[in-house]
Amino acid sequence: MSLQLRAGALLGATGVVAGAYGSHMLEAHWQRDGIVLDDADILRWKDVWRTAQAVHYLGAASMLALAPAAKLNLLRLPRASSLTLACGTALFTAGCYSAAFFADRKYAVAAPFGGAALIAAFTSLLL
Repeated sequence: MSLQLRAGALLGATGVVAGAYGSHMLEAHWQRDGIVLDDADILRWKDVWRTAQAVHYLGAASMLALAPAAKLNLLRLPRASSLTLACGTALFTAGCYSAAFFADRKYAVAAPFGGAALIAAFTSLLL
């Protein structure tokens, strides 16, 4: 089994776990930890969580697609593309999940770096 396939499977599985947490436990976490949010803030932070989840799934699906492409030698920079995609997905989603978890933008500091890495990963596929 290729590294890309394993990474894609791991990203997919953790994306499902994060989605379940966001759907079923996030509001309870805020209440339990005394994070007071009005309805607009709840919607805003849930939207941030959903954005992270969408990018998480995008990273998983993209990594799974890279596996056969790399095996067929269709990629010029398979390792660089895969590593950049994995790091970008991890940084972007970690920043967004953290910000939503704590309901505080200061925890989103990694997200722009992850977004830049994702742009680089997808651009590297053009080479």
